[in-house]
Amino acid sequence: MLTPGIFDAFASSVGALARHAKVRRVASGQPGDGPNRCQAQLFVTEADAFLADPALQAEIFGAAGLIVQCRDAGQVRAIAEHLEGQLTATLHLDEADHDAARDLLPTLELKAGRVLV
Repeated sequence: MLTPGIFDAFASSVGALARHAKVRRVASGQPGDGPNRCQAQLFVTEADAFLADPALQAEIFGAAGLIVQCRDAGQVRAIAEHLEGQLTATLHLDEADHDAARDLLPTLELKAGRVLV
């Protein structure tokens, strides 16, 4: 990371996610070698927990991700509607997902500067 401050903010945010009762860590990358080098992290939570806790919605600058597991397309839409603006929204789908994606696109177009499919 470019500066110690950016690295400290990343480490603090990742630590908060790791300690959160409704979040579990599912993967960690190789430890960074040298100053200000972060270790990639991947976490998982449920949609209900994500919607209920603004702390889970905070952006982390760096190599960290939070997967939000949803029960159905309606819950995916609720999550999308709840998000702050984003630079990019990306949909990974196959033919069976086209109708759900078509329903979600109007929300994503309002939330993101670009939508990748």
